[in-house]
Amino acid sequence: MDKFKLISLSVIILIVLNNSKNINTPVYSAMPPTGLIEKQKAKPESLLELKDEFQINNSSGKYILNRPTQILIDKNSNIYVFDRKELDIKVFDKSGQYRNTIGRPGLGPGELDGAAEFFISKNEIGISCSGRRQLIYYSLEGKYLRSHMVPHLILQMRADDEGNIYGIIHNLPKKVEQLVHYNSSNGRLTTISNRRMSEEIFFGASMSYGILSNGQIVFGNQDNGYLISIFDKTEKAKVIIKKDYKKTKVSDEVIKKAFKNRQLPDKNFMAEYYAPFYKIYASEDGIILVERHDRILSNEINHFDIFRNQGEYCGDIIIKRSLEYLWANKKLYMIEEDNEGLPIIKVYSVKWNIANS
Repeated sequence: MDKFKLISLSVIILIVLNNSKNINTPVYSAMPPTGLIEKQKAKPESLLELKDEFQINNSSGKYILNRPTQILIDKNSNIYVFDRKELDIKVFDKSGQYRNTIGRPGLGPGELDGAAEFFISKNEIGISCSGRRQLIYYSLEGKYLRSHMVPHLILQMRADDEGNIYGIIHNLPKKVEQLVHYNSSNGRLTTISNRRMSEEIFFGASMSYGILSNGQIVFGNQDNGYLISIFDKTEKAKVIIKKDYKKTKVSDEVIKKAFKNRQLPDKNFMAEYYAPFYKIYASEDGIILVERHDRILSNEINHFDIFRNQGEYCGDIIIKRSLEYLWANKKLYMIEEDNEGLPIIKVYSVKWNIANS
């Protein structure tokens, strides 16, 4: 493997709240870098502008958004929403009008048994089915195509523009978590990176990744701190981002809140400190967003560190909390709740205000 170029970032963040009491404003504040990108002025400015476009709710009566957990779009900007409770995918056109439903619960061919999540690869939808460890494929129009077994449940499955499919598996017998490249033609899994799994499954370190529009994989392995690798198409790491972070202890209050109305797990399964970050997102603009664990400390907002695809730190933004974020086609798709607590899909136009380096 090529030698890595280590980018060490020690960042002092100036927080300037902007209209923080207005929950309906998606972006609350932006924090600029402090010296890494010298061409940017060291003063607060909005890194991101979001504008309301439309929302999808249950008002039409033709469908039910019960427990939406994942959003994807196809090349025509049609919107696909996976409902974990209904075990199906609702399809909407690019303006949010309902089109059709794909899949249904059951044990027959093409039916879903404990589906985990889905991905879109070229003209197909693939669903990772946790109940039977199957991958089930449909056409974008909803026709069942085929299904086959996989040796491990594959999570966070994503596909790039060339149809390469990636995912994360938990090899429980070997206690290993792996980022893999999945070959859909022969079912072979090729490991890109791996880590030993810990018993600390709550609040602890885990793998996360995103795929940029140029095919680069942005991968986070938190065992060695705030460490993010950017792999090229040959699956070799070309850039490593390392950033200082504040080590924060998981409080008893947060634990009680997270397991409200549920039995607390054994303390051996809970980390004493939060992992360095929570989740990685990648946009087609070449922007990398790293969701931090600050989200657990608030019911209303999530914190993100912003990087370019070459590892340059741009700043910090705070966005209204969502179960899922999808950054695509210069839009942000979010799962929110209306005033009655019912799930809705909100769509915003996106404008990044990041100076060229």
